Amino acid sequence: MNRVSLLLTLRAPGAREPVARLLWEGGAAGPLEPFVREAGQRAGEALAKEMMKREDQFVTRRPADERLLFTPTSLLLEPGEWVVSDDQVLLLHLGVGVTRWLELSFTVGGLPIPAAGGVPFVGHGIGGAGGAGAAVVAALDLGIRVQLLPEGPSWPGVVASYDLLDAFGAALGGAGIFFAGNGIAGAGIGGAAAANVQLNVFTAAASKHFGFFQVGGGLAVFDNHHFLPQSAAFGTVDSTGSTTGGVYDLEMLPPVFIPFASAELCPWPWLRLIQEVFPQRSVAESFAATGVRLAGGPNGTWGPLALSKIRYKVDVAVIESYYDNRSSGGEAGWLFLPWVGAAIYFM
Repeated sequence: MNRVSLLLTLRAPGAREPVARLLWEGGAAGPLEPFVREAGQRAGEALAKEMMKREDQFVTRRPADERLLFTPTSLLLEPGEWVVSDDQVLLLHLGVGVTRWLELSFTVGGLPIPAAGGVPFVGHGIGGAGGAGAAVVAALDLGIRVQLLPEGPSWPGVVASYDLLDAFGAALGGAGIFFAGNGIAGAGIGGAAAANVQLNVFTAAASKHFGFFQVGGGLAVFDNHHFLPQSAAFGTVDSTGSTTGGVYDLEMLPPVFIPFASAELCPWPWLRLIQEVFPQRSVAESFAATGVRLAGGPNGTWGPLALSKIRYKVDVAVIESYYDNRSSGGEAGWLFLPWVGAAIYFM
């Protein structure tokens, strides 16, 4: 059995980076020379189809380029491309590219968060607040993302998305459940609190490439016009040992607006340096994320799978948040949370 592997590179005129790389592989028994000629013809036909598909694309596609750490870019998954990712071991995400302008996703899992200072749940604005404690926020998310405008030579790409997010959390030891500063339930000494909230998350984002540098920004709107049931439960134990508690339905929470800005530097196809900022009315309500991404596969050269049809990425990041509880007799300072994520892409 003779096997031939051809790696074809597609470049725009005058461009330094390739628009795409195409790996063609085949095998046949018999003399090698006729098979090589046939392989060249078939690979050329495949390259011609790739050129037709990408004739209006300005951006060089890289592994894991549809999203930074917590914010989207203006790119979608390729049609027929699947991604399975995991963040912090507990948060599982599945996404699929349906067409060049449509992407679907499903996310489920949970994330433990230190509740000192009211650290928000990154990307969803949910977390613990109050004194020292530990919060757990879980989520079930169904999402759809649409590309409104592909990126061009002098204009950014634009995407919009809708997510049906059902979030539920618990806090222990002096913490409470808060939704971006709006208290849902509180707990006293030795108390506990829990809440279940359904959110409609609308996101609009734009991004633009300048060589190896990409900048972006957008707005996420968290709306609580819920059609799924939501409730809160709480319990406290006072100094005499008496226990009080209860469960009640939550009224509709006010909408929350979370703007974001991002920047990415890609010195090599397999390495990205990422910075994201989520500004709010005060420094204590704002947070940021700084991370490094290693990526490989088609259009990437890192690792043994660089020439396969499998793409992959590993993220290592730090979430920076400033807390200030001095008005209630507490402390102020910076809190740094580690974040690790990984994903595999299949074509």
